[in-house]
Amino acid sequence: HQFFTGTQWPKMDYQLPEGVALELPANSGLDLNSHYVNRTANSLRGEVFVNLHYQDKKSVKHIAKIISFNHTDIELPAGQITTLTKDFYFREAANVFQLFSHAHELMTEFRVQAIGGQRNGKEVYFTDDWEHPPIMSYNPPMKFGVGEGLRLIATYNNVHNREVNFGFLSTDEMMILFGLYYED
Repeated sequence: HQFFTGTQWPKMDYQLPEGVALELPANSGLDLNSHYVNRTANSLRGEVFVNLHYQDKKSVKHIAKIISFNHTDIELPAGQITTLTKDFYFREAANVFQLFSHAHELMTEFRVQAIGGQRNGKEVYFTDDWEHPPIMSYNPPMKFGVGEGLRLIATYNNVHNREVNFGFLSTDEMMILFGLYYED
């Protein structure tokens, strides 16, 4: 299982830069893993539609690679505000052209800072909206050298009277940075 693409927006359309394509290997399947929170007594019908567009191989200059930086060591004490930090590094030169975060409803801020290089310490992504995190496009792409990376800094306000940990339910939490890049 590998993350391919996604969003938390009810409707979203994003495009890759000209000459860049995501590769979907032959015979691949897509698991459309949608998230819904239904706090009503009524049934909710969930639907997901995805339109993928073919790009002629002759027009492709770069194959996009997926950023899926996932911090799973989440322990949020009951009734406390907690900030978690996790660093991730690139193993190859990367031209990052898209970033977006994923967290659940206890997240109050999600920041991303560059590590190393000319942007060291600079904030390159921010959201305080867990439901509709922005999908940021960077044109020109942000360049990262080998060993440079991204620092995720997420703050959570656990208003519950129980500890909250990483998990897949809406009552759990997540701290994930998704995005796309291509190599030089």
